[in-house]
Amino acid sequence: MDVNVVEVASGVWHARGKHVGWVLVTDGDSVTLVDTGYPGDRARVLASLDRIGRRPSDVAAVLLTHAHPDHLGSAEYFRSSISKPVLVHEDEVANATGTRIEQVSAATLIKRAWRPSVLLWSRDVIALGAERVERLPAVDTFAEAVIDVPGQPRPVFTPGHASGHCAFHLPERGVVLAGDALMTDHALARSTEPRLLPDFFHADTARARASLQVLAELGAEVVVPGHGPAYRGSPASAVAAVLELSPESPASTRPLRIEYGAELPVPPAEAFAFVSDPLNWPRFITNLVSAVGDDDWGRVGGHGQMTTKFLGRTVESTMELTTWDPPREFRYRSRQPGAPDLDNRRTFEPIPNGTRLRGTTVVVPRPGVAGLADRAQVLALRRLYAGAMKRLPEVFSPQPEQ
Repeated sequence: MDVNVVEVASGVWHARGKHVGWVLVTDGDSVTLVDTGYPGDRARVLASLDRIGRRPSDVAAVLLTHAHPDHLGSAEYFRSSISKPVLVHEDEVANATGTRIEQVSAATLIKRAWRPSVLLWSRDVIALGAERVERLPAVDTFAEAVIDVPGQPRPVFTPGHASGHCAFHLPERGVVLAGDALMTDHALARSTEPRLLPDFFHADTARARASLQVLAELGAEVVVPGHGPAYRGSPASAVAAVLELSPESPASTRPLRIEYGAELPVPPAEAFAFVSDPLNWPRFITNLVSAVGDDDWGRVGGHGQMTTKFLGRTVESTMELTTWDPPREFRYRSRQPGAPDLDNRRTFEPIPNGTRLRGTTVVVPRPGVAGLADRAQVLALRRLYAGAMKRLPEVFSPQPEQ
C-alpha cells in the first residue's frame, strides 16, 4: 500500500498518500485521527493505522482541520461504520454537512486546464473520489481550549483556506498540525519551502495570510502540513518562509526567489554526486567559466570558487557549503563583491526511473537604487537556470556515436 508513515515527534505519526496527508496521535492504545484523506485513500488510512499497531476501533475521535474532500474523505466511514465522533470548528459545520460547500469549483480548474500539471492532478483527484465525497449528516464541534482526546490537542482557529479552518497545537509534543494553513509541497505548487496553497484554493486568501500570524506565535519544533512533508523548525520560521519576509525585516528587503528543476534519468545517488560537484557545473550552465570546490567541499563549512561571465562582466564568487546531506540535499551560499549573497539549495527526490531535482536560489535585494541592479541580476539568473535545467538531462543521456 503506497502510504508513507513517519513519526515526526513522540506518538505523532504523519501519514501521506500521493496528494494529501493525515496525522495519527497516539496515547497508549488510543488514537486521534486528524483528517482522513480523499475517499480513495481509505485503504491507506487503514494501512497507516496498521503500520503503528492500531486498529480502526482504537480511534477515539476524528478531528478535521476543515471539510474539503481531501481531508473529509473517510470521516463519515469512521462516524457511521466505526461509531467514532467527528469534530470540526463551529464555522466549518456547514461545509462538513454540505449545507454550504466551500471548495475550488470545476469552472475554476477548467480555466487552468491548459497547464499539464492541472490536468494530471485533476485526473488523480477524480480517481481518488473527490467528486463522490460523503458529507456528514451529523458532526460534533469543539469549543474548549483543550480537546479531551488522545494528545490533548489545542484548536487554533485559522480561517481563510476555509471559513472554519482550524490547526491543532500539541504543545507537550512540540508539534503544530497546520492543515492547509500552509503547505510544503503540492502537485500544483511545487515547492521545497513552506508556502500558501494557490489563491484559487482559498475561500479568502487575505484571511489565510492573516491567520499565519496566529500560527507564528505557537511554540513547537515541527509543523505538519496537509500537503507535503513535515517542516522541522519553529512555526515562526515556517511563516517567515511563507511570507518570504523575516519577522524583523522591512518590506523593502523582501527576498526574491528563483525556482527551477529537472527530471534526471539516473538514481538520486548518481544525480547528487554529479550535480553537487562544482567541476561538473560548466557542462550544463552556460557562461560559467570555471567552478571548483576546495579540499573541504563535501563538508558543511566547505568552500569553493566560481568564475562567471555575467551581464557583460567577469564575476568572481566564493561559495560556502551550509548543508550537505547526500543523496537528498545540499545547500551553499555564494558571495561576490558589490552584490548580495545568493542562498542556493538543491534537493533530490526519487521518482520512477530517475530523480526529480528541485532548486531554489534566494537573494535579499539591497535597498534603494542598488536594489534595481539586484532585481536585474535575478531576472538574468532565472533565464540562466532555466536553460541549465533544460541541458542537464542531456548530460546523462547516451551520446550518438561519431
